[in-house]
Amino acid sequence: MGSSLTPIFVPFCGRFLIFLLVAALASVTSSKATIRQGAEFKLEDTSEGSTEGFGIEIETLSELEEFGDGLMKPDLCFFIHQENGSYTWTCEDRGYPDNSLKDVDLLGTIGNPLPIGVSLTKGPYTKPAFHFRSGANVGRFARYIFPKGFFKEFSISVVIRPKSAERGVVFALLPHIRRGNVILGLEIHRDSFSEGTTISLIHANNGNTRTVFDFTVPSLTGKWTWLSFSIRNNGVTFYKDCREVDTKFLPTALGNFTLPRNSALYIGRAGWTPGASSSAFQGDIAELSMHRDPNKAQHQECKA
Repeated sequence: MGSSLTPIFVPFCGRFLIFLLVAALASVTSSKATIRQGAEFKLEDTSEGSTEGFGIEIETLSELEEFGDGLMKPDLCFFIHQENGSYTWTCEDRGYPDNSLKDVDLLGTIGNPLPIGVSLTKGPYTKPAFHFRSGANVGRFARYIFPKGFFKEFSISVVIRPKSAERGVVFALLPHIRRGNVILGLEIHRDSFSEGTTISLIHANNGNTRTVFDFTVPSLTGKWTWLSFSIRNNGVTFYKDCREVDTKFLPTALGNFTLPRNSALYIGRAGWTPGASSSAFQGDIAELSMHRDPNKAQHQECKA
């Protein structure tokens, strides 16, 4: 009985495998089209509580242009609040920024489809936030995001909920698409002498990266925290949860530098250097933006 089935079974398996191969190739080909309308994504709840009622719709209006080394030309993406209470993540073409640019939403460069290691979760506001795992890959060419001559004075606004108390790079500007000293970046890590979290603003001056601001606060792990920095010619003022914490004066200005042509913005890590994986940010980011006006750091809206 078994031997009589073999001549029939083998050709059937062959035809079935060929069918699967053709289907897989068709799937790969069709995946190049990035126009997706009405795609439903369920928010991941990375803390306690239910996700019911937090539907989200993803819509992409333009095609992402992929470059070498895994980096991409970023689209301009943003959430639109719909009448039914849901949010639409909409992306459109981003041109080269000019010198009149005032505000830069770094999370708006994430694009769609969401990169590996990035998902949507509940934010502290009504709109969603982004959850980053250790393997998240969000790298974008900086020349499409910032003006060639960086802001002379500016502010940085961040809303995060770290999952891990260990070291994590929130964002980093690198002079090269994969490596180099960090031009500008923000990092958090466990304080060596307490149970708190140290927040470091880092900058490369004459090619050498140094910490220009280092301040320890109570642990940020598992809680939404609002951080902002006002960067002026002579110093940096740090705000936490909409309250001024400290000002540190600098011997030289931090801003007004020129970004190299192949510089890259990374969110959640510092490129793909050997130690980048161990310093990847793990947790949620609801806001990550830069503003030409250094006073914007004082007006961050804080609410849980």
